[in-house]
Amino acid sequence: MTALHTLGLCAALVFSVLLLTGAGALVLRILRATDASSADTFLFSAALGIVLFDLAVIMGEFAPNPRVGIRLAAAIVGLVLSGPWGDQNCSINACAGR
Repeated sequence: MTALHTLGLCAALVFSVLLLTGAGALVLRILRATDASSADTFLFSAALGIVLFDLAVIMGEFAPNPRVGIRLAAAIVGLVLSGPWGDQNCSINACAGR
């Protein structure tokens, strides 16, 4: 593996963490859980985003074509939960303590 491949994998990891943190932050806002510090909010958002993505993938496996179901689940988590109706800077705001 070259350095460029490693850099690409790191970029994909950062993008995935931001995407899943945004989805988790949306759930935290719905639950009105705002009593934690900014670092705790960021970590809770990331954990909730991972759980939501996992649940969506499990539901996608029940589709007649699991490959399409899992891709659809990833698109739903990415577009619906972190879309324009949510806060665009959820994870950045959580880190900044806003």
